[in-house]
Amino acid sequence: AELCRKTNLACQELLSQRDRYRRQSPLKKGDRIYTETSANSPTLTILYSRKKWKKPFAFKINQLHYQKLKDRYVQVHENEGKRDTSSQSTTTVATKDFSSYWPPSSLISYSYHKKDDSPSKDTILDRSFNVIVLALLLRYSALSGGQLLDDLRGGGMQGSIHGSVFQVLQTRFSAGNSSWLEGFASPFNATLSRFASVFPDLDWHFGSVGTFFDCTFNSDVGDDSEFIEANPPFTPGIMQAMADHILRVLHYADVNKRRLTFVVVIPSASKDNPSDKDGAAVVKKAASCSFESMVSSSHCTKHIRLRAREHGYVEGSQHLRPTMYKQSSYDTSVIILQSVEAMNEVSGGNTLEQLEMDLRRTFASRHKEELNDRKRKRKSQC
Repeated sequence: AELCRKTNLACQELLSQRDRYRRQSPLKKGDRIYTETSANSPTLTILYSRKKWKKPFAFKINQLHYQKLKDRYVQVHENEGKRDTSSQSTTTVATKDFSSYWPPSSLISYSYHKKDDSPSKDTILDRSFNVIVLALLLRYSALSGGQLLDDLRGGGMQGSIHGSVFQVLQTRFSAGNSSWLEGFASPFNATLSRFASVFPDLDWHFGSVGTFFDCTFNSDVGDDSEFIEANPPFTPGIMQAMADHILRVLHYADVNKRRLTFVVVIPSASKDNPSDKDGAAVVKKAASCSFESMVSSSHCTKHIRLRAREHGYVEGSQHLRPTMYKQSSYDTSVIILQSVEAMNEVSGGNTLEQLEMDLRRTFASRHKEELNDRKRKRKSQC
């Protein structure tokens, strides 16, 4: 009861803070936010300090991911003023205009076009960017149980598929000017330029189109097809909500004769392996409802089962770790769900069997290979 009470109070405070800071900088007069790097270190430290504090809060992030975030941030805001909204897909239900939140696009775009003799654009750009990255680090760590920043625990909730898997999907499903969306991602682990995420009020700065459940996938894009990769957090409630949403929009696509494809990645929950250990049995039981509703659907055109330890993912805490890959301890299912119009659309005469072979190859775990590479590098430096 005490935990519930404190959680409720914390949620109320978070909502209050979000509303208070959404149109103004959370930095007060005298506050500083800046970065530091050290020689031969792959990490960068973001430091946040106030006048009354004896020392600043320090948050570490890999330099490569910091630069990835900055590149996305710059690209989104450089393109913000060039958007032709009349030609855009209406994939997302526009319930809010997040571009007016702090820092607004107008302020950031202004920093890109200032003259050399005006105040430094880096002050506006870097400060706003660092505040957002700091907020993202705290939010996604809290989403993983609050332990991600301290000891890297909880990163599995934000794991993603290999980039080469996306390349296979885009190659095999390439008819027309098809558009792809990464259904469950974050600015830290997103591979595609368009993705759905849990915190769109901040994540839109890096390409988020909103939450997955805000997406109706009913855009009028002519003869083009739409494809969505959905690799949700492996929690029963979210997986069931996702399955219900997908089957609902596929029915809508059938009624409107639209081509729509979902590639879903979730734990396998079929009961054909009686030798499963207790941990695997718990995972399967939790995933069984959403799993069965999708594989038994008339929209299911392919179900690929990947065996445990024969495949892997990108680590959810890759932006904090020295390593990037992890091996899967459980069987995974790749489920392809399609509208009637999309069922015969695997391009170039390629069959779903060929797609399966490519997916098995690109899903193969890279964890051991990565560890061996690190060992060789350490030996070469000795």
